[in-house]
Formats: sequence, C-alpha cells, structure tokens
Amino acid sequence: YQVDYGLNELVEQECESIKNHKGLEFRELLSYVKKP
Repeated sequence: YQVDYGLNELVEQECESIKNHKGLEFRELLSYVKKP
C-alpha cells in the first residue's frame, strides 16, 4: 500500500507538472498571437 501510495503521488505530481507546462505553452502561444 505504501509503495502504491508513493507511486500515486508521483503520478499526480507528473500530471500536475504536465498540465502546468501545457498551460504555460498555451499562455506563451496566446501572447505570441496577440502581438501584431
């Protein structure tokens, strides 16, 4: 159980960082598009 819990934590952290990274890319893309 402890190992599974640790693995689950790691996976959630990875998902969060991926989501944050995609959000960052999206914001950069938006700011790039907004520039004339």
